[in-house]
Amino acid sequence: MIPSRLQTIIAGMVLSLLATAPAAAQDAGVWQSLSGFPRLEVFALAVGGDGAIYAGASDALYRSDDGGDAWTRLEDLDSLAYTAMAVTPDGMLYAGSHGGGIVRSADRGDTWEAVNAGLNTLDIGDLVADSSGRLYASAFLGPVYRWSEDGAVWEEVLNPGLGSPFSPALAVTPAGVVFSGTDEGVRRSADEGANWEAASTIGNPYIESLAIGRDGAVFAGTDAGVYRSLDSGATWEAVHTDALGATNVRALVITSENALFAGTHEAGVFRTLDNGATWEAVNDGLADLDIHALAATSDGLLFAGTIGGGLFRRDVATDVANESAVSLPASYVLEANYPNPFNPSTTLRFGLPEAAAVTVTVYDVAGRRLAVLVQATLAAGWHEAVFDAGALPSGVYFYRFEAGPHTDVRQMVLLR
Repeated sequence: MIPSRLQTIIAGMVLSLLATAPAAAQDAGVWQSLSGFPRLEVFALAVGGDGAIYAGASDALYRSDDGGDAWTRLEDLDSLAYTAMAVTPDGMLYAGSHGGGIVRSADRGDTWEAVNAGLNTLDIGDLVADSSGRLYASAFLGPVYRWSEDGAVWEEVLNPGLGSPFSPALAVTPAGVVFSGTDEGVRRSADEGANWEAASTIGNPYIESLAIGRDGAVFAGTDAGVYRSLDSGATWEAVHTDALGATNVRALVITSENALFAGTHEAGVFRTLDNGATWEAVNDGLADLDIHALAATSDGLLFAGTIGGGLFRRDVATDVANESAVSLPASYVLEANYPNPFNPSTTLRFGLPEAAAVTVTVYDVAGRRLAVLVQATLAAGWHEAVFDAGALPSGVYFYRFEAGPHTDVRQMVLLR
């Protein structure tokens, strides 16, 4: 059986351009079809630091400088299916294609150069950049590459030896931990790809997408729903028991409000505001439910790339803010610290369903109290505390959360 990604790319080569209807005014919470974008298959989306939105489609790359109303087809490129994109912190735009390898642009897509040295295949599946600008790429059949420090060649850092045309999904945390997901589980590297370890298996589902939450949670979109890890991939749990179900999840994106959106194969888009505990479909106005790419801007716009229906846009800042304002935690919650592992500081997030006296304390493995981060009466809602390890050595530490009648303990890892 041909994987869904490859099927949609092949389909994108043969479908003809269709006309689009005029755009309507944007309403919060309702998807709008973007008439300024051709009705093509959209395989990848990215947002630049200057707010530009980039779309990789079945024939070319496109850019919008006005929030998605008007689109420019980027020239100086081969007519290919563009399947992956990443923008580094310094504004360098990278794009991967099916059959053409990787190109990059230093001028927002006006001119391009090929950067394929070191690649063993020109069929690219995913691209991701860390906070320092280090770039990683995955290819069909499984290899993961890292862009060399001198910016001259791609270095193969992981080859799971897949015998079918799968492409590992990639994600990287702000602390630089890289995750790679395939049909054989999740692998992670804490040293820029030099060494990899197998994170706990999720089971048999093929991992199509990965995303990192603001609180450090790692989410995996699979062909059988969404899984979540709160301990940097050590253990996973299914979080698709609500409306989402065991749906094929091709795309994940987390907004600046920490809402997680999942784009699915033929079921549209779903949203969770509580780290996957509950989901709801958000498909009003979405004429094509076959989603392949999602991207969110810092000012609250969400974009969905579809297979055959072009691009759609939704104003999520207003509807997420409205729901979050009335969505207090249903119980006392202590989330995983973020980042984890950390050096030298990490953030602890906890939720209160009502006002309560709260104490948050850090201990070492011997049970010695090292720090009291919080000791106060706090209002209902979400709160954060920061732990700075200072000169403490690498190792496992524990933080204890006491609020009203509730007590919880989690562990964190300091990695120097």
